[in-house]
Amino acid sequence: MNDKDMSIPEADCATPESGDPTEFPGSLPVSPAQLHVHVKEMPKNKSSWFLSFAALCISALSLVVAVFGVVSQSRTGALSAMPALSLYPRWELTKQEKTSEPQIATLMWKIENTGLGPAIVSASELYIPSTRQHYSMGDQNAWPALEEALSKHFKLKKLPIAGFNYDPVVPGYAVRPGGEWPLFQVSLRGVPVESLHPALEAAIVAVCYCSLHGECFYQDSQDPSKRHPLFACSERQNIQTLIRQSGIK
Repeated sequence: MNDKDMSIPEADCATPESGDPTEFPGSLPVSPAQLHVHVKEMPKNKSSWFLSFAALCISALSLVVAVFGVVSQSRTGALSAMPALSLYPRWELTKQEKTSEPQIATLMWKIENTGLGPAIVSASELYIPSTRQHYSMGDQNAWPALEEALSKHFKLKKLPIAGFNYDPVVPGYAVRPGGEWPLFQVSLRGVPVESLHPALEAAIVAVCYCSLHGECFYQDSQDPSKRHPLFACSERQNIQTLIRQSGIK
């Protein structure tokens, strides 16, 4: 065998400049153009992953914002339906047509809802400080107890009553926004004017009331600077239980 027979024939391989497909062992023909395309696509894949991640973050943020909006709306709704009861005593003089007639003075213990929602009463009391007796406002003995306390204050065996009104609230009543009326009212004939204001301390009215959301509060007719709750109120109540005997005033 000579040297000529030992030589290996040159393979016909295309160069990159020729533009012909380049072959690799065990692979399909790949052109330089295709190699160029593959190199360009890698950054696109990374960019797509980043965009997908950003979209996921935006979706999560949108969900958080939506949940916060629902919670905020719920709180706003609760505040917009919040009642605010006021209980206060007052007295006033009735204008007389004839000066010869005895002066008529009216004592009253009033209730008023200055809030935006109805106040559902859960408990109500009349308290007589002189005897330290508690009466439910719906108790039939409440009015006689107040009458007796006023008689002691004015030092009279019998009150010179010209008229009276007794319109208490009991558990289950709903006081609508803007509702206002006297719980206890009595008009007296010929009593000293200077004794009227002290007479208002002969009784204290107190209530527990709740919003439609079940949040409950205490209020009474005492001077706020001297107020001591007469009884404890639950912070929350089942409104359905309270409303079953309700009446709108």
